Amino acid sequence: MLVKDIMTKDVGGIVPETTLKEAAHKMESLGVGFLPVCDGERLTGVITDRDIVVRAVAEGKDPSKETVKNYMSPEIVWCFEDQKITEAARMMEKKKVRRILVMNHQKLLAGVVSLGDIAVYAEEPDTTSELVTEVSRPAQPKRGA
Repeated sequence: MLVKDIMTKDVGGIVPETTLKEAAHKMESLGVGFLPVCDGERLTGVITDRDIVVRAVAEGKDPSKETVKNYMSPEIVWCFEDQKITEAARMMEKKKVRRILVMNHQKLLAGVVSLGDIAVYAEEPDTTSELVTEVSRPAQPKRGA
């Protein structure tokens, strides 16, 4: 089965100048905890509900004044829509992410696949089990932290 067969197509991207409050409202209205950040057609990062809470609110920042560009994660983990689900799962395992962006071959955003999508649609139960285990395993602390 291919990634395009299980991906969510309407992912509701936002621009880097969006306030954290607006991003949180959009997440709430879409029922998601993750939004791609796009500058025009170019994907520049992702913002999660955790980014907003842990990186901004917990530091006492005002979400109605702070913008997404200052708190988004610039590292983008993605795959092509015609890749196999198992390939996407391996990338998610390696990067320890719960969601992976899906691009078409023009490198435009086509959708997103979550850990839950793979759990529901994976044809091999071992794929889901390994993925959940690896993504959930705590990352090694950074030296000097």
